[in-house]
Amino acid sequence: MEDHEMYLHKDLNRHVGGANSLKAARPFHASILVKTQKGLKNLFKLISMSNVKYFHDKQPRIPRSELVKYREGLLIGTACDKGEVFVAMMQKGYEEAKELAKFYDYLEIMPKAVYAPLVEQELVKSEKDLEDIIAKLVKIGEELDKPVVASGDVHYINEEDAVYRKILINSMGGANPLNRHTLPDVHFRTTDEMLTEFQFLGEEKAKEVVISNPQAINDSCEVVIPVKDKLYTPKIPGSEEEITNLSYSKAKELYGDPLPKIVEKRLERELESIIGNGFSVIYLISQKLVLKSNKDGYLVGSRGSVGSSLVATMTGITEVNPLAPHYHCPECRYSEFYEDGSYGSGFDMPEKNLPGMWGTFEKRWS
Repeated sequence: MEDHEMYLHKDLNRHVGGANSLKAARPFHASILVKTQKGLKNLFKLISMSNVKYFHDKQPRIPRSELVKYREGLLIGTACDKGEVFVAMMQKGYEEAKELAKFYDYLEIMPKAVYAPLVEQELVKSEKDLEDIIAKLVKIGEELDKPVVASGDVHYINEEDAVYRKILINSMGGANPLNRHTLPDVHFRTTDEMLTEFQFLGEEKAKEVVISNPQAINDSCEVVIPVKDKLYTPKIPGSEEEITNLSYSKAKELYGDPLPKIVEKRLERELESIIGNGFSVIYLISQKLVLKSNKDGYLVGSRGSVGSSLVATMTGITEVNPLAPHYHCPECRYSEFYEDGSYGSGFDMPEKNLPGMWGTFEKRWS
């Protein structure tokens, strides 16, 4: 490792070639706050990559190199006891933790109760040693001029809600029940509760990490808009024309040309709404996905409002026909519609011979 000048965990990033190389690396936790609208976009990119490109062992992951690449507009914190700075402080000492802390924008410390499993597992000797670790993290923040923030590592609101988290975690399986440790108390603590938790740092320092520093970080973040107030669909050139052509082509193949008035009016009304509201690209994407899936041998079931769309039927997105129950001849394209409510669906319709010909109708229904 020394031949490649690899001394720290972070040095591995210079020598890995792809996603598979990262699978053996030990993952650490980090907190990411969005500071600007650009940062929000970068966070979305990181989330996508972590779930698609780097997903491993039931966990989305992101290598440090990608985090550095898309760091603009983000604030990165050291997170909990599973963050690399806290782990280094436990296992390797002050200087190692300080070196790793240089990467982060702010340091996080948590109430001793949150770290309680570490004492239970004898990874930390005592509550006094926990206080010492937390105090050293505060000192690192002072030396590096980085804000230290007290976080409750909140997973639920009220203390009594802890049982629900316990149920969720135990239902996931994993560790032998005999090896499971007590879950920490991670309810939403009030400001007074947090101040009490960090009194061992002194009154002024407790106020700094609980109130002043979190407020300063909050003030440094812009107001971002996670979801815009209008629909911004993807752009596919010619999507309006393609959806229109697909719809009418299939309709005429089934019902003949000219189309029955009920079919023509329904298509006109739907297409006007779909195209007018910018949904044509959504329909086209769905059409291509279903077509590809069917070609690969996977059936696609429709659900929800797509079953009420004739355009979805004619473009092959769904097999559900939303028109009134009707008879239909696949050969001559003759059809008879029943709009008076006499039949609830095509299943209710009796068999019927074609007029003047041998054979029977196909029955179509909503």
